[in-house]
Amino acid sequence: MNRLMTLFSILLVLFVVQIQAQQTFNRTTIINSIQYEGNGFGGIVAGVDFDNDGNKEFYLCNTNTVDSPPEVLIPRIYKFEWNGTSWDSVWAAVTDIPLQNTWPGLTTGDLDGDGRPELIWTPINYLDLTTNPNPKRILVYEYPGDGSDDMGVSDGFGGFLPNASTTIVSQDNFELRPCRVIASDVDNDGKQEVIFCDRRAGQPPSGGFADYHVGIFSVSDIPDLGGGTETWTEEFTGLQDLNFTGTGNKWDINVLGNYVYVWGSDANASIFPVKFNGTNYESLAPIPGVAAGNSFKGSQVVDLDGNSVKEIIYGAWFAPAKVYLVQPNGDNLTSLEIADFTPLKAARIVGSGQGDLDSDGKLDIVFGTRWVDATTANSLVLRLEYQGGDITNPANYVTSVIDSGSVPGAEMDVIGVANLDGDTDDEIIVTAGYPRGPAPDVIDVFYLDWNFTAIERENNQIPDAFYVQQNYPNPFNPTTNIKFGIKEASNVDLRIYDILGNEVAVLIDNRVMNAGSYNVTFEARNLASGTYIYTIRSGENVVSKKMQLIK
Repeated sequence: MNRLMTLFSILLVLFVVQIQAQQTFNRTTIINSIQYEGNGFGGIVAGVDFDNDGNKEFYLCNTNTVDSPPEVLIPRIYKFEWNGTSWDSVWAAVTDIPLQNTWPGLTTGDLDGDGRPELIWTPINYLDLTTNPNPKRILVYEYPGDGSDDMGVSDGFGGFLPNASTTIVSQDNFELRPCRVIASDVDNDGKQEVIFCDRRAGQPPSGGFADYHVGIFSVSDIPDLGGGTETWTEEFTGLQDLNFTGTGNKWDINVLGNYVYVWGSDANASIFPVKFNGTNYESLAPIPGVAAGNSFKGSQVVDLDGNSVKEIIYGAWFAPAKVYLVQPNGDNLTSLEIADFTPLKAARIVGSGQGDLDSDGKLDIVFGTRWVDATTANSLVLRLEYQGGDITNPANYVTSVIDSGSVPGAEMDVIGVANLDGDTDDEIIVTAGYPRGPAPDVIDVFYLDWNFTAIERENNQIPDAFYVQQNYPNPFNPTTNIKFGIKEASNVDLRIYDILGNEVAVLIDNRVMNAGSYNVTFEARNLASGTYIYTIRSGENVVSKKMQLIK
C-alpha cells in the first residue's frame, strides 16, 4: 500500500508540475556601425587574443555596398577587445587604397612562421584607370609582439601600414576580387600559403581582364618593419587553366589536406579541385553534381565524428535552403542532403561558422541567410547541430532558428563563432555584408549568446483570465522569474527588449501552450545593467512590463 501511495504521489507531482526547457539566444547590439562605418562591415576574425592580455578580441573590416557616403570607398579595419563589461575599439587602420567594392575576405594565419599572428585581408578592387588602376588586393598586418593593441607597422602619425602586401597581378584594369581567403600549408612545406577564390571571374568589364577564379600564393617573409622587401610567388592560378576557363564566378573555397576545392557557380553544380601532387599544383576535372545550390561563403571544413577524416558541410546559396555533406574519396567527392531549413522560412543561405554553442560536446554549424522577398523570414541566423552517430544519416542532425528579425531584410553573411566571454560555450558575432530589400544601408553588429530557459507549468489550475505578473525579484542579478497564465491553449510569445526597443532575448518563440499558469526563468548574465522590458503575447492579449537589472 505504501508503495502504491508513493507511486501515486510521484505521478501527481509530474502531472501538476511540468518543467520544460528550451535553448534561447540573447541578442545584444555590441557595435553601432554608424559610429565607425557608413555601410557597416564585410569580414570578421573572432575569438583571438593576439596580444596575450587575457581579453578576447575580434576584428572587422569595412565594406562598400552603395558607394555612399564617400568614406566607405576606402578600406578600413578595426580591432575590438572585451574589457569585462563591453567591447572597446582599441586599434584601427586606414589603407591608401582609394576605392573598394563589396564582400572582402579576412582571415588569420602565420605566413612566415615566426610565431606572430597576422591578419590577412583582401579588399575588393573597384577599378578606375586614373585613381585606382591596380590596387593592393592582399594586405598582411602582423602583431608586433610588444604587448600593445597594435597590428602592422606604425606610420609615425598615429596610423598603421601593412607589413606586406601585393596587387596579385601586374596588369592595370584587371578585374580580380578575392572574396574568401584561407591561410593553410597545402604543399606541406612548413609554411602557410594564401588561398583565395575570385568572385569576379566570369564578368570581365569592357577592355579589362578576368577569368582568374582561384589563386595560391606564398610569401618569403612578413617583414617586421614593412618596406616591401618580401617576395610573393604565384603557386597556382585558374587564369588560362583549361579546367577553369569560362566557368564563371567563384564564391567559396575550402582546403582539405593537399586539395583546394573551389566552388563553382555553374548550372552543373560543380566543385573545381586543385591538387598538390608532391611537386606542383594541378587542376583536376570539375566534379559535377556535388554542389547543389552552390555556396556563398556557406561552407565549413569539419571532422564531425572525430575519426580524423575531414568533411565539408555547406548551406545552399540558391533556394531551396538545404544543407549538404561533402566527403572526399580520393580525387573525387560525394555529396548528400542532410538537412532542410525551408520549413523554417529560410530561402537562401549565406555565410557560416562553427563551434559548440551550448557546451554539450556536439558541433554546431551556424548559417546566415539572404532576404529574398516578403514571403521569407527576416535576418534568420540558423543552427545545424550534429547529434552523433552516422554522419550521412539526416536523422542525426537538428535544425533550428537562433535569431530572426534583427533587421528588416539584409544578407547576414558575416559570422564569427568563438568563446568570447570565457564561459564554457561559444558565442556568435553576426552582421550583414549587404543590405537587401527593406534593409537599411547601415546594419549593426550583434552578439548572440546561448541561454537555457526553464519554463515551468506551476499547477493544474486553469486561470479565469489571461494575466502577467511583475517579475520577481526586481531588481535582479542575474536571474529573475516571469509568471503568467493563459485561460485557453494559444500561441505564446515572450521577448525581452532594452529601453531603446532593441530585442535582446526570445524566451518563448510563438509556441503553442496549453491553458495554465507558468513560470519562466530569465538569466541575463551577459546583459549590461539597465532597464529592460518584457512583452508577452497570447492570442489578442499583449502585456509589457519593465524590470531592472543591477550588477
